[in-house]
Amino acid sequence: MIKKFVVSVFCMLVIISGFSFGVLAEQNKKIIISENIIVDVNPIEKNDYSLNTNSNPVVNITSPENGTYLPTPILEILGYAYSPDGLNFIEIFYYWNNYLSDYENGTFNASNYVNFRIQITILQPGTHKIVVRFSDIYNHSGSDSVTVYYTGNQPPEKPDKPSGPNTGSIDVSYSYSTASTDPENNQIYYFFNWGDGSDSGWLGPYTAGFTISATHKWTIENSYSIKVKAKDTLSAESSWSESLTVTISREENSPPNKPATPNGDASGKIGVSYIYESSTTDSDGDQIYYLFDWAMVLIANGLDPMTVVTSVRNHTYGTQKEAIVSK
Repeated sequence: MIKKFVVSVFCMLVIISGFSFGVLAEQNKKIIISENIIVDVNPIEKNDYSLNTNSNPVVNITSPENGTYLPTPILEILGYAYSPDGLNFIEIFYYWNNYLSDYENGTFNASNYVNFRIQITILQPGTHKIVVRFSDIYNHSGSDSVTVYYTGNQPPEKPDKPSGPNTGSIDVSYSYSTASTDPENNQIYYFFNWGDGSDSGWLGPYTAGFTISATHKWTIENSYSIKVKAKDTLSAESSWSESLTVTISREENSPPNKPATPNGDASGKIGVSYIYESSTTDSDGDQIYYLFDWAMVLIANGLDPMTVVTSVRNHTYGTQKEAIVSK
């Protein structure tokens, strides 16, 4: 069993009416009980303790509550002990899965009242019971115990169902968001499955509970089920989220609007080139090809697509004809 104990004992005098006390002040000091337990003793006041009340010390563990499930592999126990006859000895019994895993003890300068703190780190999964026993200078003893549980590192909660558009067009990126929490409040990675054989890879880590987003685009018309799972920084993975079905279709293409009437000379001479221009728009924002129909003669078939909406072309007439633009 790998663990570490840290025990702090803070001692103070409680004055009881009817008793006289000789006082001795002492500086802070650390009593090394073992390599695993350290007792910190505060400045104390010491009395003669001339009477033996034959009463057992009162010991009370105030935290944690009995039956607590620990979120992390660290157990901290707080409490106090009291005896009018003067406490001077502490014992700690540590049980793991009902087996006495460790026992530690130590002495300190006698005091009526003691605050104590015990810390055990690197807990293994299982049941953990701590018994704290104090004795007074007449060997009367009292104790208290607490039992807690540690189940080991838990995976993040199942992430929220991905939130985002459930319809779309091919080759358009869409954003989807989700969030999860972690029992130990570890940071979280997220993994999106896009339903088309691809995934996002592990994204993160992010703070637990923080909403995150990822984007994806599909290249084939179909319906896709996207889902996401989470893992913490200790590699414990959650189950998959509920799936969101996304239907991807090819965007319906609308034709450009009717071009404007060509602008240019309405008459001219044979053998002379003239410039004519026209423009239009496209509701889908697509680039536009222009075809100028020089009356009966097709001259400019297959012009390059243009990024501007205005097309300018020149033409030389061999006969007297009007030029028009057709889509």
